[in-house]
Amino acid sequence: MIQIAVGSYVLTEIQNVLQRKEPGMLGRLALLLHESRVDIVQTPPPESSHESLQLVGYEPDAQVLSAAWAADVDYFITLDKKHILENAPLKQVAPFLIGTPGDFLAWFRAQLIVTEAGDD
Repeated sequence: MIQIAVGSYVLTEIQNVLQRKEPGMLGRLALLLHESRVDIVQTPPPESSHESLQLVGYEPDAQVLSAAWAADVDYFITLDKKHILENAPLKQVAPFLIGTPGDFLAWFRAQLIVTEAGDD
């Protein structure tokens, strides 16, 4: 019911942090990604990141946002308040919903309830 998409930029960041702080966890990360069948979205070309950079003003977040745009996601999950969650112009133009993990779970639960009600 849920397909997770993660940008290659994000995965590189995760791997770098694990390599520095907990290298023994890299194998578990690979297993988690494999078992959950995560779609890995390649980093879009720089020209497509330009629009995202205009919206968020921070290159790393622009790359993540561009990957979400390229993946045609329904929901963009983040904890970044400064550049994304509190960015009203971004929310007005993004073709997907944006929220925290908790926001996503509430939205997804509501979708399930609507679907179940429609099955009656």
